[in-house]
Order: sequence, then C-alpha cells, then structure tokens
Amino acid sequence: MRLLKSFAHHLGQRYVTELRRREWEQQKLVRINERAVEFSFALREINKLSITTVLDVGSGISPFPATLAYCGYLVTAVDNVRDYWPQGMYNHHFYVLDDDIRHPTIDRKFDVITCVSVLEHIPEFLDAARGFSSLLKANGYLILTFPYNEHRYCPDVYRAPESLHGKDNPYICQSYSRSELNSMLGAFQGRILIQEYWKAFSGELWAFGQRFERPQPSSKDAAHQLTCLLIQKT
Repeated sequence: MRLLKSFAHHLGQRYVTELRRREWEQQKLVRINERAVEFSFALREINKLSITTVLDVGSGISPFPATLAYCGYLVTAVDNVRDYWPQGMYNHHFYVLDDDIRHPTIDRKFDVITCVSVLEHIPEFLDAARGFSSLLKANGYLILTFPYNEHRYCPDVYRAPESLHGKDNPYICQSYSRSELNSMLGAFQGRILIQEYWKAFSGELWAFGQRFERPQPSSKDAAHQLTCLLIQKT
C-alpha cells in the first residue's frame, strides 16, 4: 500500500509539474495591471500589524493567499465559486473554500480580512460589508481595494457609454464614491485608518479613457479611479 501511494504521489507531481511548465511556456504579455499596487499596499499594512490569521475573500485563481501563507500567516481563502465561476474554478496556488461573503458559513474569526478588487463585482456590497464584520475579531482589520471616485458612483463602469474597456466582461464593475464608502463603514461598523488614491486611466472613472502604462499615486482632490483602504472594526 505504501508503495502504491508513493507511485500515485509521484505521478501526481509529474502531472502538476507538466501543467505548470505549459503555463510558463504559454505566457503572453497583455498589460501590466493594478495588482502590484494593491498587493503591495496589503502586504505593507499587514506587516505593520501584530496578527497571525488572515481571510482572503474572492481569491479566485489569485496567488495572493499563497503569498500570505508563504510570509508565515495562517491563511484561509474563500470565493463564491458556484455563483461567480459558472465554468468552475481551480486555484493551483492555494486551496479555496466555496463560501459567499454575503452570507458566510465559516464558524471562526480572523485578525485581518483582505478583499482585493472583488467588492466592485458584488451588487449587494452592504451585505458583504456585514459579512466582513461578522468574520473579524474585535478591533480586527479589513483591507479593501476597488474602483473609486470621491464624488461619483457608477453601478457598472463596463456598460457606461464613456467606457473603453471591459464591455465584454460578463460581470458588473461598480465604481464607488464617498457616499457608498460611508454606507459600507456603517454596515461594517468600522473606521478608516489609511486611504490611498491611485489613477490608472485618463478619464473620470475606472475604464474611462486611455489606460496608463502603470498606475500612478494620486490624492483625494486630484484625478483618481482606484482606492486602497485599511479599515479597523470598531
């Protein structure tokens, strides 16, 4: 039996290695995206905190939860696989639980929750905010990134007439404003500790105008389409 298990394990490793090799060979440069900004923000702020457990929400196929685990944190990753991945989803970097942050079933709490460029795809974002709160320990931290404009909300930038990007995507992409952010804070019962502003397009909102080669730091009073937030549960 031990020999059989060893043989099966060896075959499995060879199969996975072959899949990774094909992925490496088939790489194509499409564009540099905003993940470097968002992951950098999340890792930098987490590194300042005295925490051990992290919940990554909406992990999809992202390597981010594996990166957090490699940094030494105890990580749980979740995604609403049944509703948002109709063709199925497999993350070859990390195990992802099938759970819905709007109505989570996880029975434990975490020091930090990360949600990187996911909330904009959830129409019931206030339900998600309540879900975040229910899964955080007292005085825990929430790290969010999403499309943002200080003064203007758009329920789906991909379908807006001004949009030059993402029209073929099957999901919505909201661009939040201060009003929606305040509503999230109320539902979450938290306060903002840090908020960064970034611009990635030449237009007013996310996906409006031409995309810049790299996201550029901005401010509340200057043009911006993306925000990164560190929020503490109160």
